[in-house]
Amino acid sequence: KEKAAEYGLQLLHRNTQLDLSKEQLEAQVGQLKNNFDELKQAHVQLTEQHARMCKSLDRHDESILSESEDREISLTEDRDQLRNQVKRNKKLEKKYKSKIADLTGPRAADGAARADV
Repeated sequence: KEKAAEYGLQLLHRNTQLDLSKEQLEAQVGQLKNNFDELKQAHVQLTEQHARMCKSLDRHDESILSESEDREISLTEDRDQLRNQVKRNKKLEKKYKSKIADLTGPRAADGAARADV
C-alpha cells in the first residue's frame, strides 16, 4: 500500500508538473499568436504603404515625363521659330545689301565722273 501511495504521489506530482508545463506552453503559444498577428498586420500596412508609394512615384514619373515632353515640344517650336527668323533676317540682309548696292552704285559712278571733270 505504501508503494502504491508513493507511486500515486509521484504520478500526482508528475501530473502537476505537466499541467504547469502545459500552461506555460499555452501562454507561449498565445504570445506567439499575438506576435504573429501583429506581424501580419504590420506586413499588410507596409504592403499598402508600398503600393501607395509606388502609385505616387508612378504619377510623379508620368508628370515628369509629361513636363519633359511639353518642354521638348516648346523648345522644338522655339528652335523652329528661331530658324525661320534667321532665314527671314538673311533674306532681309540680302535685300538690303541689294538696295544699298543699287543706291551706292550710281553715286559711286557719279562721284567718279565728277572727279574726272
